[in-house]
Amino acid sequence: MGALYWAHPNTDASNLSGFTALPGGHWDVKESFSRMGHYAYFWTCDSYDSLFAHECSLNFETSYFLQDWGSKQRGMSVRCIKDAE
Repeated sequence: MGALYWAHPNTDASNLSGFTALPGGHWDVKESFSRMGHYAYFWTCDSYDSLFAHECSLNFETSYFLQDWGSKQRGMSVRCIKDAE
């Protein structure tokens, strides 16, 4: 179902993990949404400093999860995950 919201070619999309990420893009410093339909950006709990934090993203052109440091001025999705007990 989640694949319907992604731009084509949506390379190797399968949702075998069950994560069902949606391509919400991000809110950029120009105060507008950017890359909707093409990218799913997520903040993690790891902060580098007062300006940057760890982010993860998926995009429609690749089949892998990207990790980077992103500006805290951008707005990104947050995915809450319950710890296994």
